[in-house]
Amino acid sequence: MQKKENIVDRILEIILIVIVLFFIRKGSERYFVAFLFSVIILLKNIYNKKNNYINKKMILFYGMYSFFLLLSMYKNTIEVISVFRLILCNFFFFWCLSQVEIKEKIYNKILGVITILSLISSYRGFREWRIHSFSSNYRIIKSGYPTIYTIEIGLYIFISLFCFIKTKNIYLKIISGLIFLFSCFVLVGTHSRVTLVLVPLLLFGLGLYYLIKNKKINFKYLFFILIIGILFLDSPLLEQHTRRLDSISSFKKIKNDIRIKIYIKGWKDFKNNDFRCLGYKYYNNHDLEAVSWEKTKHLHNNILEIMVTEGIGALIFYILYNIYFFKLLLKKMKENITEEQKNIIKLSIVLFIFINLAGLVDSNIYFYKINLMLSLIYGLSFCKVVKEDENLK
Repeated sequence: MQKKENIVDRILEIILIVIVLFFIRKGSERYFVAFLFSVIILLKNIYNKKNNYINKKMILFYGMYSFFLLLSMYKNTIEVISVFRLILCNFFFFWCLSQVEIKEKIYNKILGVITILSLISSYRGFREWRIHSFSSNYRIIKSGYPTIYTIEIGLYIFISLFCFIKTKNIYLKIISGLIFLFSCFVLVGTHSRVTLVLVPLLLFGLGLYYLIKNKKINFKYLFFILIIGILFLDSPLLEQHTRRLDSISSFKKIKNDIRIKIYIKGWKDFKNNDFRCLGYKYYNNHDLEAVSWEKTKHLHNNILEIMVTEGIGALIFYILYNIYFFKLLLKKMKENITEEQKNIIKLSIVLFIFINLAGLVDSNIYFYKINLMLSLIYGLSFCKVVKEDENLK
């Protein structure tokens, strides 16, 4: 029986690495793969009557949020698939993955696999920008949704950075360092105000945290930072590629930004509806009409979007869930876990801060591909890593 269970566990580990490829590449089959993987884990645990990680408060908070979310769906029934996709990407896959037991040898390779496979997405953006002669007037994935892509690249920047810093394999360190630089270059091509501000700020914050914690300068990493400075900060082309930042360079410009008009219109719609929810993804089927020249399908702010379209109840439990989830990450850091899992948890904390700050100016709760990748990292933070000495027993 034990041997049979171990075989199933090893198969799940191999599948886990394979699904990373589905998450990164283009195609909606990633949602089917995530759902199938989640159901297999769930059925396996029910059959074995064994659970790795269940936190009742976390389930309660997200369960209550889902309850209000489903209630709001009845005002917009054509978005049924979208609702269940949101729950799958934002919670269900993460929670099921947290139930998995992974051998330390396999676990230690996952971050490197994600880093290397991220080249699939980064190169796609690079190729598109190159076709347009690296023009400062062109935004990568302009024909689609630039903000989704730029946040995805932001994730890969932090993932490759953590892989570079923590890996002991010299070849993987070189590869992840080059991928980090390449991702930074592609990020500039997105011309996104959100990530071009957030990513450098968080990188600076990480550097400051490292100095405060260690109270010494690591010259290897300092040299790495200097290379970034030479390639990007000292480039004469940087100014023209970041000129969209001029639109938020003063309070007056921010006040006249289109997002402010969108926020005001969303609040007015909510107020005119007697502070009741308008319905899940309401603006996907109704013209926001904030400004005549801009069409948008959401309110560009997670908090406002949830309150207006899903209701105050949904917003309360959404905030409670996120606060409690962040506390669980900090608590997990203090447990007796492997160094690699601590590294993944630190990465999760950074990505959590990044995605929530970005959510103040965009409704990234609907960015399903991004949320699946986040759920993957979050799930790895809470899953059980079977240490080599435990495995021998």
